[in-house]
Amino acid sequence: HNASTGTGTSYNVTTYDREHNKLVVFFEQNDDLRCIVGTPTGSGSTSSVTWGSVTDLHTSHGVYHYIAAEYIHFNNVNKHVVAWIDNTSGQTKRLYSMVVDVAANGTVTAGSPTEVTNSNVGLRDERVEVCNGHETSYPYLLFYAKSTSDSLQHRDGTINTSDNYTTAAGGGNSAGPTNVRMRD
Repeated sequence: HNASTGTGTSYNVTTYDREHNKLVVFFEQNDDLRCIVGTPTGSGSTSSVTWGSVTDLHTSHGVYHYIAAEYIHFNNVNKHVVAWIDNTSGQTKRLYSMVVDVAANGTVTAGSPTEVTNSNVGLRDERVEVCNGHETSYPYLLFYAKSTSDSLQHRDGTINTSDNYTTAAGGGNSAGPTNVRMRD
């Protein structure tokens, strides 16, 4: 499916919504964060995906980098979390996260983005990762690297299922003090 109506897409990442059997592709296009939902049918050589319309998730940042997403299914949360680094030239680098809900009919509802951290703590312009969490209050984790020490950092994330808002709680070093690189 060609989601582009102008320039191409960047930083494509796909999640699978196992609650509703949907594929969700998150991407940057024309300096906007967008997604598109697809419904897979059939199997093997007869499988296909029917795609819906592109949905704008966030359009007020300048440059998206290193988009990551994960379908969070801990304790029946059943939400998608997308995270990205905003690296607008000459501005503070910022790490954001956002909760996205996909309904059975493919309708997308996104919460407001949450700023997790910024370059005041030495945010490295590298990949960010999202994974399922470890306890009811914190159903997902974010991983990123600090440029001041190249140390891998983590933050526990919360999800308010009523308004799709996310916050990042405590965190710290994850994998030793220095020389961590998160690359494709």
